[in-house]
Amino acid sequence: MADVKTIIVDSSSAMRNILRRIVESHDLFTVVGASMNGDFASSQIRSRKPDLVLLGHVESSKSIGQLVNTFVQIDPAMKVLLVGDPVILQDPDIKKLLAKNVIGLLIQKSNSSFQVNTESLQRQFKSMSGTILRSRPFRFSSDDKGKSSSNKAFTKPIGQTLQKFNLLPSTRFRLLVVGVSTGGPKALETIFKNFPSKIPLPMVIIQHMPERFTAKLAESLNKLCKPLVIESNEGMSLTANTIYVAKGGKHLVLREKEGELVFGEDMSPPVQSCRPSIDVFYKSVSEVLPTQNILSFILTGMGRDGADGLLYLKANKCFSITQTRESCVVYGMPKAAYDLGLSDQQMDLDQITDFLKGLR
Repeated sequence: MADVKTIIVDSSSAMRNILRRIVESHDLFTVVGASMNGDFASSQIRSRKPDLVLLGHVESSKSIGQLVNTFVQIDPAMKVLLVGDPVILQDPDIKKLLAKNVIGLLIQKSNSSFQVNTESLQRQFKSMSGTILRSRPFRFSSDDKGKSSSNKAFTKPIGQTLQKFNLLPSTRFRLLVVGVSTGGPKALETIFKNFPSKIPLPMVIIQHMPERFTAKLAESLNKLCKPLVIESNEGMSLTANTIYVAKGGKHLVLREKEGELVFGEDMSPPVQSCRPSIDVFYKSVSEVLPTQNILSFILTGMGRDGADGLLYLKANKCFSITQTRESCVVYGMPKAAYDLGLSDQQMDLDQITDFLKGLR
């Protein structure tokens, strides 16, 4: 099941169907109810506890602002995304709830064709998805409770508040994590050719590669830079000025043992068709180092591995950099993170190298 439970409220069945298709086209959202009026919507909110209500035109004796107030009184944590004319935002009740419960407006173009209006709403909803994800309280699915980072199935967070990271010249990071796939070896080679002579923290690279190939990748990168580059192994301690390449064919996780950071491995099923999985490693980092500054890079790659793991990291203290579209061989993984509002900054490979040289 997708993460964001959504209820759609609009008096027009055609508009409800349009909004349903738009919401369900996003793999982190699901529609759990639809209503043509405020009373039925209130009943659904009580019983189904949605994360989000899409509220369009409703024929009611109450104003839109009054309806939103009613919904918020039922569930103060729930968010509302309005659909309609910008004049809605002038409603005094709406103004009071802006940025608290009302998180935005999808502008409905009443004088446009059905197709143009639908495409416009689709684009607007996609651009709002990151804001929606950032606005929700952090909670995990019941399958996640009490499980360690090496559990047999990766479960995404159902909802959360994503933390804004204020990067300062004095910021010090505890760990640097890199997720990369298609086009990765060439991208890493470009970065490592101009790599700084020393980095003040451990760096872990999750590159999608089969077993045995990751050892050769580590060897080739080690020849390009002064810091030591080695393949990870179970029980290995992490030290500063060392770069670790996750071993292919196994999931890599971070653990703490007697005050030290160490690697763990497991053979649980692939996640996002990948093993090692960026998502699995990032989630383990969020559990072991929830209060320490983490630096993340999501580089070129097909699919969306890394985006769900970043949801965990961004709930804590993580500065996230994604590779620019123009410099990627495949703009899949960086795009997935960016579209969810999980990228603090986009950089090409030269900019990433310059950033690494500035680490303290």
